[in-house]
Amino acid sequence: MIEINLLPVELIVKRKKRDFVIFVGICGVVAALICYILYLSLYQTIQPLEKRLLDLKAEIAKSQPVLKEIQKAKKENSELKNYLLSFRRVVIRQSFYPRVMYDIYLCLPDTVWLRQIKKGNTDDFLEIEGASLNQTVGIAEFMRNLMKKSDLFSKINFTKFSTQKIFGRQVMLFQLRCILSKKIRE
Repeated sequence: MIEINLLPVELIVKRKKRDFVIFVGICGVVAALICYILYLSLYQTIQPLEKRLLDLKAEIAKSQPVLKEIQKAKKENSELKNYLLSFRRVVIRQSFYPRVMYDIYLCLPDTVWLRQIKKGNTDDFLEIEGASLNQTVGIAEFMRNLMKKSDLFSKINFTKFSTQKIFGRQVMLFQLRCILSKKIRE
C-alpha cells in the first residue's frame, strides 16, 4: 500500500523531534535509575567499611601512647642487652685469668718458681718465664703437669733457656710459650 502523508513537513519533523526527546528522556531516566540502584548497592557495602575504618582509626589513636611506650621499652631493652653483653665479656675475661693463675700454681713443682707471666699479643698464648733449681728435670715436670693436670693449654714450647748462678747455686732460667686450647679461647 501506498502511504500518503498529508501533514506538513514541519509537523512531521516536530513529531520526530518530540519522539526522539521522549526516547532520550526515557533512556536518561532509565540510566539515572540504574546509576541510583548501583549507588545504593555500593553505598550499602561502603558505609559499613567506612564505619569500621573510623573505628579502627579511633582504636589506633587510643593505642598510640601504648605503642610509643612499647617502642621506648624496646629501645631500652636493646640498650640493656648491649650493657649486659659488655658486662658479660668483662666478667668472662676477668674470671679467665684467675683460673689460669690458679691452674699454673697447682702445676708448679717445689723446685720451680716463676718470674713473669705475660699474655701474648693475641689472646692465643701465654709466655711464662721462670727458674728451676734442679735444671731441666723441674722444667720438664712443670710442663708435664701443665699438659696433664690442666685443660687450658693445647701445646707448650720452650722458647729460651739458660743457666745462671744465684747465691752460689746453679739455676736454669727458662721461657715457655703456652698455646691456649680452642675451648678456652672461645
